[in-house]
Amino acid sequence: MTRRQLAAIMAVLCCALLALACSSGGDSTAGEVEEKTTPQAVPPISPPPSTDPAMASALAENGIPPSPDVSTQRAYLEALIAINPAIVGKKAADTIVDRGRNQCGSISKYPNDRAKLVELTNSRFSAPEAPNGFGLPTAEKILDVVHEHLCPTYPMAKA
Repeated sequence: MTRRQLAAIMAVLCCALLALACSSGGDSTAGEVEEKTTPQAVPPISPPPSTDPAMASALAENGIPPSPDVSTQRAYLEALIAINPAIVGKKAADTIVDRGRNQCGSISKYPNDRAKLVELTNSRFSAPEAPNGFGLPTAEKILDVVHEHLCPTYPMAKA
């Protein structure tokens, strides 16, 4: 057998192995394509954890509201996804909710300084594709969603 024949046989075998490895073996490939083309779903949500009274008091003193119930979390996450799905991305629901609750602490601290709140929101909400935030116009929308869903009773300057 010549080198050329051996190389041709190896190429055919490699192609066959590659085709076998890339075959769907069912509907997993179809599911992957479908998953990329369907709207982003809200990540799994857990009921709020019980917080001991001392911790709840310390959080409240810093303007951080208690963890919202499941339906409020869902509405909050859906509103963020409507602004830009990357805001939620593949992060856990708890992570995004905690960012919002922390932003409520900033709202409590700077209720009349909307520009500062927008800047803080932009730095607090980031993603791999937006490591420095999503920009001030998007941060302003995020701020309003946080206020509406997580701390609506807190006074805050409007746009």
